[in-house]
Amino acid sequence: MAATLSVPQMAQILQQMVDKIVDTAAQCVALSGLAAKDLDAISLTGGSSALLPLKAALQQRFEGATMVSGDLFGAVASGLVYSA
Repeated sequence: MAATLSVPQMAQILQQMVDKIVDTAAQCVALSGLAAKDLDAISLTGGSSALLPLKAALQQRFEGATMVSGDLFGAVASGLVYSA
């Protein structure tokens, strides 16, 4: 089985996913009773958060917030340990 995917097609698919992630983050903020302007920082966790289009979209939506990233992969594992 094989599929051909062009660079523009891949970029379009990625943008759709990024939009969904950022919209979900905005919904979470709204449900908390806060506004985007109330955020000081956003903690980026997990490999996908290293994608530049995602970082750019988050920065645009949450303009005043600082993007904070540490150990992108280790932080997820640490969180799993805490919840176990």
